[in-house]
Amino acid sequence: MREQSAYQQSLVMQLVASGLSQAGYATVATVMGLENVLDQVEGWRIDWGRERGRDPRLYWLRIFGRPGAPVWAWRFGGHHISLNNLIVADQLVSTTPCFIGADPAKSALLGGSLDPLGGIEDQARQLARTLSAPQLRQALLLS
Repeated sequence: MREQSAYQQSLVMQLVASGLSQAGYATVATVMGLENVLDQVEGWRIDWGRERGRDPRLYWLRIFGRPGAPVWAWRFGGHHISLNNLIVADQLVSTTPCFIGADPAKSALLGGSLDPLGGIEDQARQLARTLSAPQLRQALLLS
């Protein structure tokens, strides 16, 4: 996205929003913005041979097929975000695989804190506490 005009970036974000709920889109936009916070946390020193180490515009859009065709797909991803959408007959039929992470997971804000994935993480922990020991061993990939 960093090589696109502001208008093109807006169109990409409109496409991203089309595959998410309002809460999902707000979470993705927040996670992208956390690149600025992570840059500060790391002391503004990360250098991977590009102009800026942490860059909230360092995300990519890939389109598979032709939009409007009977079957097409798009993928949006970058640091801590991976969205995949399959469209068949003008209907969104799959949004997997999907990953949204946050780094930093929590950040201080004036009068509170920013914890973009806190609510869903709490729900996952609550679900895990309902599982029997054998179910939990099967459900967890890593422990």
